[in-house]
Order: sequence, then C-alpha cells, then structure tokens
Amino acid sequence: MKTTLSYGILLLLAAALLSCGPGMSNRKPSPPNPDGTPLVFTEAEKEDYSMFSSVGKRGYGDLVDKLFEEAISQDPELAALMRQIRRVDSLAQDSLEDYYEYMDNYRSFQVTVSGYVNEIQDTTLRKSLDNHIERANRQFEQDLSGHNMLASRVMNQDRSLEDQETLMKVLIAEEMMDRYLRNNMPDIKAFSGVIRRNDSLLNAMEKYTQSVK
Repeated sequence: MKTTLSYGILLLLAAALLSCGPGMSNRKPSPPNPDGTPLVFTEAEKEDYSMFSSVGKRGYGDLVDKLFEEAISQDPELAALMRQIRRVDSLAQDSLEDYYEYMDNYRSFQVTVSGYVNEIQDTTLRKSLDNHIERANRQFEQDLSGHNMLASRVMNQDRSLEDQETLMKVLIAEEMMDRYLRNNMPDIKAFSGVIRRNDSLLNAMEKYTQSVK
C-alpha cells in the first residue's frame, strides 16, 4: 500500500514543533500597570472592550478571553507556545481531512460495488464475487490498521490539547483577576460615610413623615 498517512501525521506534528521558536512573534508587549492590575480594567482600555457595554455568550465580552489575550501580549514565552499550538492544530486538521476524505472514498466505493454485486443473477457467480470483495476488504482493513490507530491518537490528542488550553486560559485569567480584585477593592470607609449621611437625612425627614407612622 503506497499511502503514508501514518508517517505523514507524525512528521507534520514533529516539524511544527521543531520549526516554532520563541523569537517568531513581532507582537510588541503591552506595558503592564505598576500594581499588576490588568490593562483590561483601566479607563483607557474600557472603550476597546465590549465587555463593559454588552453581554456575550460567556459573559461581558468574554472577560476570560480578553485577560488571556493580554497575558499573551506580555509574555513572549506564552505567545510562542500559543503559536505552536495553533500551527500544530492546523497541520493535524489538514492530515485528518486527508484521512477522512480517503476513508469516505473507500466507503463510497464499497456501497457502489455492493450494488453491482447484487445485480448479478447467477447465484454462484454472485457468491464468488462477494467472497472476493470480502477478502479484499479484510486485507485493506489490515493494511490500514496502523493509519486508523494513529488517526485515532491524533484525534484524542486534539481533544486533550483543547482541554489543556482551556485549563491554561482559565488559570491565567484567574490569576490576573485575583490581582485586580486585591488591588482595586473598594474602600469600606466610603460605605460608612454614606450610611452616616443617609441616617442624618432619614432623621431630618422624620418630622415631615411622622403623621403616617
């Protein structure tokens, strides 16, 4: 069998990992705030992010995604890793598309052949051809077992990569959000002052509202 999908998938993945290095990006890192507060939350950036004005599928403009993008802009190593992930994902999908097309053509041929076999009226001849086709299919399945195994492994790895990327994104965004929460917690004294002023106003209005109490 002349197809080399099993080796092609592995070679494509290996080439992608070896060819990507940390110096590939031209992105200029965004200067972080001195106190570590994410730029997403600064007044200058609010207008650029829809999270403050419209609710998206995952919240206000997907704040997790915005925080992660900011982290990428500030961390060259993380940016390089994300480029590797995107390139390997693209190569893996291309390899799987070739595999799926190959298998679809095979299955389509099998359906067509089955129709032709059933058109043969001579029972002995039909049975003989059917046995021939069955032997050929068994041999093909045996020859393709390595490809099927590697294609399945690539699909499993793809799912694992997606899960790990989501995990990484959430944890990085959580750390950035934690800095924002710690650095920007509202001053509790402001509430105390408002409460005192409200109490004073309530007391002042009481002489005008006593008649309905």
